Amino acid sequence: MLWWIFALFGLLVGTYLVIRPILRASPRFANFYANADTFWQKVAAFGYNSATVALSYALAALGFLTSQIDALATLLGDPQVKQQIADALGANPSVLGWVMIAIGVITFAARMRSIVRG
Repeated sequence: MLWWIFALFGLLVGTYLVIRPILRASPRFANFYANADTFWQKVAAFGYNSATVALSYALAALGFLTSQIDALATLLGDPQVKQQIADALGANPSVLGWVMIAIGVITFAARMRSIVRG
């Protein structure tokens, strides 16, 4: 468990200190970093400047995490999390996760369709 925390911390620090400066200096990403230098500008650029697309990404990510609740509960050391969530929601968390992923994909497809059409 502690190893995962250190690995994640090292990955984040390595990305910020090593990879980000290399990408920022690259001419291929110069336009991206000129328009999206802060965190929220990057979120907007990643979501094609659409809050709906950013929301669909968030829903899909949350749905994925919810569908993988068994693995996450084992990783965190509390195997009863799935049952506690099922009792609180009255539904199976894995099914709920897949439904959230589907909602995120449908929202993304609908918004991209309207962006493409203009």
